[in-house]
Amino acid sequence: MSMRIMNADRLLGYARAVAFAALAITATVAGAEAFDTQPAETDTLVQDVQFNRDRGERDRDRGDDRDDDRAEERFKDKEGEWVLLGRRKVGFLVDRDVIEVGQREGRFDRILLSVKRNDIEILDIRVVYGNGQSDELRVREFIREGARTRPIELRGEEGRLIRQIEVAYRSKPSFQGQAVLFVYGRQAAARRELTDGKKAGCETYAALSVVQSEANEKYRCGFRGGEWSDNKRGHYEWCLRNKRDFMADETRYRLGELQKCYNKLGDYDDENYDRGYSRRRF
Repeated sequence: MSMRIMNADRLLGYARAVAFAALAITATVAGAEAFDTQPAETDTLVQDVQFNRDRGERDRDRGDDRDDDRAEERFKDKEGEWVLLGRRKVGFLVDRDVIEVGQREGRFDRILLSVKRNDIEILDIRVVYGNGQSDELRVREFIREGARTRPIELRGEEGRLIRQIEVAYRSKPSFQGQAVLFVYGRQAAARRELTDGKKAGCETYAALSVVQSEANEKYRCGFRGGEWSDNKRGHYEWCLRNKRDFMADETRYRLGELQKCYNKLGDYDDENYDRGYSRRRF
């Protein structure tokens, strides 16, 4: 009898041991499976964060895909044809950005800025040319949302290769969101070979312009402006870029203004003249 009880106790102990072992194995497998699935979730989260960060950087550089952020790649006005050089989202308060242009885009003789989604104030513009030289344009201009600046002329008769454009600006927080700045450039037209006739005409025009400028100063007529400059080279360069009719217009204009000044100095005595002269017909 005691032997049977002992055998029953042993069998019950074996059964408990087997059950405990089964539970341990099940828990171990479940824990391993749970551990194996966790890294996959972590990797997905990291990729999402990385993607969002990269997308944010792209948005910072190019603007997002909202319809009101899109801009014309090219447009024409009375100044010529303009090409989009780049765009940036404007941070609130004072910000500075660099727009990489690249010499492959060609030569430009003017730039202008356009704004969408908010107002901004331009504090300064620095243009770095292809040869490393740079110009501080010192433009301070307030631009309303949807408006453009005036064309800003760059140095150089035949346009310049632009490496980058640095813009400092200021914007205020608004329910409209961050402003988006667009920078356009006007491609310089290919310049034709100058003829001897064009050079001769412009040299004469420049000389006459300086004579009229000196008369303005000598007789204290008080006329001001670029057209009254005594910079002979400046008048010559202006003439090279314009039609001959424009030269004649400028010369006649200055002559007419000087005549008004001379009239104030005394009677011109139109009655005393050479009777044998025959007026020219133009």
